[in-house]
Amino acid sequence: MILILALAVAHGSPASSWQGLVGASWTPLGRADLAWVDEDQLSGTLVGSQDGLLDPGLSIHAGARRPRLDLLGELGLARISSSQRTWLVEDEPPSRASSSVMGLRLGADLRYRPRAPDAQAASIRPYLQGGVHAVIPTARRADQAWTAEEQAAQDEVAAADRARIGAIGARAGGGASLCWPVGACVGLRALLDLSRSAQASESSTQSTTLIALEPAFTFDLGF
Repeated sequence: MILILALAVAHGSPASSWQGLVGASWTPLGRADLAWVDEDQLSGTLVGSQDGLLDPGLSIHAGARRPRLDLLGELGLARISSSQRTWLVEDEPPSRASSSVMGLRLGADLRYRPRAPDAQAASIRPYLQGGVHAVIPTARRADQAWTAEEQAAQDEVAAADRARIGAIGARAGGGASLCWPVGACVGLRALLDLSRSAQASESSTQSTTLIALEPAFTFDLGF
């Protein structure tokens, strides 16, 4: 529904009616975060969507704004890599080993304001918001000293890491911002977020779905 309204508003709008937008959202640490860690629900890679490095409490977004519509994009990246050189035989080149895990988070959101704001005075602007997000995973392990069988076994471990890191999701909700004519806005918003991930092995597939309310303080600046 939000997408239909947004397209209706944006249709036929000249490019000059859009302006740039940058902002930040801050979600304070709460008991739910501590319970998640206490129940050992982290991915084990440190770069999964719920581990904290990829999607921290303070996140940055950017996009474009019209009087009743914001188009927002976000980008998150977390990568951990290690390398090691081992001299197995004297006077010969060392054996090299390396490993890495990475999560790339991409997100896109629409904000729609039901009524046109007053651009000449400070005003409170309520809005609806909806969007989608995904985490693209990478993981690899390699060692020059491994046999083909050992490398194949480590490839399976890397595949399991990628399964734990990857996720897709959607969110919807709303909020309100206090905005000034200079283009700066501060506010509060709450989104109901649904995130789904899957882990597969030779004998089973496990899917996990997390649904949680995500409140946050927001700051935006149009230019």
